[in-house]
Amino acid sequence: MKHLTKATITSTLALAMFAAQPVCARQTDTKPCNVDRNGLLHNPDGTEAVYFGFNYCVPFAHGYRMHKRLGLDVKKAVDTDVLHMSRMGANAFRIHIWDVEISDGEGNLLDNEHLDLLDYTIAAFARRGIKTTLTAIAFWGNGWPENDDKSLPGFSNRLSKADATVDKSCIDAQCRYIAALLEHRNPYTNAKYKDDPNIVAIELNNEPDHSRPTPDSDVTAYINRLTRAARSTGCRKPLLYNIAQNDNRYDAVLNADIDGITCQWYPAGLVSGHARTENYTKTVETYNLPFADSRKMRNKARVIYEFDAADIDASYMYPVMASAFRKAGFQWATQFAYDPMAIAAYNTDYQTHYLNLVYTPAKAVSYRIAAYAFMNTPRFGHADSRITTSYDLNMSVLDADTIFCNSNNTDIRPTSPEKLRHVMGCGSSAVVGYDGTGVYLLDRLSDGLWRLEVYPDVATMGNAYARKNSPNHIVTDVQENRRNMTIGLPDLGNDFSYEAIAHAQGKGTAANGTFTLTPGVWILRNAKSAAEVPQTMGNIGTTEYTIPQTLTKATNISHTPADITDMQQPLTIEANIVSPDEIKTVRLTGRMKYDRNIEKDMQHKAGLAYTVQIPATELTDGIFEYSISVTTDNGTTTFPGNCPGQPHDWDYYETQTYTTVVVPDNSPLSLFDARLDVGGAETIWRKGIAHRYPAWGLEMWVDNKTEYSRSGDGGLLIDIVKARHNRPAALQKAGTITLDVAPATTDCTLALILVDDLGNQYAKDLTIAAGSTTAQVAIDTFVQCKPQPLRDGFPTFAVDMTTEEHLLETARLTTLRLNLKDGRTTIKSVTME
Repeated sequence: MKHLTKATITSTLALAMFAAQPVCARQTDTKPCNVDRNGLLHNPDGTEAVYFGFNYCVPFAHGYRMHKRLGLDVKKAVDTDVLHMSRMGANAFRIHIWDVEISDGEGNLLDNEHLDLLDYTIAAFARRGIKTTLTAIAFWGNGWPENDDKSLPGFSNRLSKADATVDKSCIDAQCRYIAALLEHRNPYTNAKYKDDPNIVAIELNNEPDHSRPTPDSDVTAYINRLTRAARSTGCRKPLLYNIAQNDNRYDAVLNADIDGITCQWYPAGLVSGHARTENYTKTVETYNLPFADSRKMRNKARVIYEFDAADIDASYMYPVMASAFRKAGFQWATQFAYDPMAIAAYNTDYQTHYLNLVYTPAKAVSYRIAAYAFMNTPRFGHADSRITTSYDLNMSVLDADTIFCNSNNTDIRPTSPEKLRHVMGCGSSAVVGYDGTGVYLLDRLSDGLWRLEVYPDVATMGNAYARKNSPNHIVTDVQENRRNMTIGLPDLGNDFSYEAIAHAQGKGTAANGTFTLTPGVWILRNAKSAAEVPQTMGNIGTTEYTIPQTLTKATNISHTPADITDMQQPLTIEANIVSPDEIKTVRLTGRMKYDRNIEKDMQHKAGLAYTVQIPATELTDGIFEYSISVTTDNGTTTFPGNCPGQPHDWDYYETQTYTTVVVPDNSPLSLFDARLDVGGAETIWRKGIAHRYPAWGLEMWVDNKTEYSRSGDGGLLIDIVKARHNRPAALQKAGTITLDVAPATTDCTLALILVDDLGNQYAKDLTIAAGSTTAQVAIDTFVQCKPQPLRDGFPTFAVDMTTEEHLLETARLTTLRLNLKDGRTTIKSVTME
């Protein structure tokens, strides 16, 4: 696998698709998968089992409730989501069953709609050739993000997770429940779970809590009770148990009668409340398994039950993570969790996760590339060189003979375009040029005959990763528009015919490979092809296609103004705009406050984005305030404020404006100001470090009342990416970091760590003397150090970052971390100059 930066990437154009189902062994009898003495999970036919896919939760909890509230047919919604997941290359489905919704307090199975939907979902995945691992017990309520329903009779409602693993009556209920679950017959497959060839393995419970002060032998005994309950049914499927959740108990887990261990990976942490902007490539290049060399691990299969690049909106992470999993010997990895199409516009279910074919197209392509990486990298092997990722370019690309995928605009050309059979893309490449923002897929049906699948444009309208989202607030909107596409496939040539066969309408002949189209399914045919269009394409019907109903009800805009910009550089302003009506014009009306007026037409960029550049010659030192007016056939609306009319109208009443401060490029670069930028620094909690936010600054201190268990790595994280974007020239020239602080009665010592966009880290200790109001450190005194995770990922043991010697370049900086080592301080502001 190659990692590119803007400086190292070379020529080309780009794009394409894919479509084939990943190759996986099909189970044709009731012989189960098995684990050999070397810990290798085998398919029933003896081949190595390699599974990559999703967690998906619609049969239960919030996903179920939301579909019901929207008045949807849940089973039809499942069919749609499973189709889309199959298009992303999945061959695996994992679900931790909300036992609280299908069991009573004694562990008896309840025959209800949740169980029926679970049965249906397993069968729906099986119809697409996708296998299942069931996690029998979730150990928690069904509320998130709402309140739990405490009236449910399930045993998980009676005790805490920690108590549930030691309470005898609760363990009895768990054993009764596991046996009943495995004996349950799925009416849609006509097989009991214990015998169903579509079910690969059984994970006994989800993230168990073994924190109670019991000996390891009790933990082993508990696990063995669950395994005996499973085996008492005659179940011969591999039984799995979580080892990462309680890593101090790994001996107890490995001593148990299990066939495999399960781990998770959330390398950027969870629930940040916003999108992460740092480069996490170094963090995920290796998955460290500290007990991998244990003798007891030799016959245990390795499974990643959950993983995600949580709170990361970029499209470079998934392929790197997938390669790291294979390098560590894992044979199953399932992302948590796929967002159902019906509610993906709001991302209310697990807001820290966001992945959907329609609503997050670039991440969806990146995920498809990751599926290829996982399924085609040998166990304990190295990353595939045919995959390229780039943090700088927000991009993943796969160029593997018959498949070409790109998650963003790319100059990488397919090595053998004449061999291509499948293309999946977002943006443009040498294969496909496209001015929409949705995902598209191309599949070769026969010589000169291709199927093209195109999804609607998407636009970010809010913070998808907010700690609280709502079905009353759209964070991503979709809109069907007519777009231009140019296809450069040798098998089609330049003058091919095109015809819509699903959702869209129209037909014609492309001119030099270019034509216009709307979302839907299209058949492309060169002049020599007379082949019939097949009814199916693997496990997919040729005309199968589903998208959400258009959500756009009124003209709306998503735009975040730059806080500050250099007077000596042009100011680029970009906005995503949606409207149920055709947009005629978009106009920016602004002024340098109490000075010159500035008016410009904004131009359509791509998809739903409009942009304009204000030349540096029109900017002066001061405050630039502006509005954006959108005109359609139904009139003009101006933002912010969603006000009818334009700012120059006599009856225009809105006083809100977007505001950007314009400063000379030699002025200090503000990274954080506690009085103006509440929330601008992220507190890193550690046991023994306390934080508070008085009016004059952000205070932190060593709390002697609490054991200081991890000295030197708690404190603050300050984002430099925003400053880098808004004032690149000022950042490049910066030579010192200045901290303005409130005077303290004792000295304080901080470890300052600068992080660049390659993931390298540079450290310098700084002592702030008692009574001081400022402290300053020269950037050229920082020394490169071994990189450490910026935040705690899960599990903490997984990360093993390496160091490559690199000179510090201020222009590449993304983050400043302030680790409190001793004392007490109140940070009022942090600047570079």
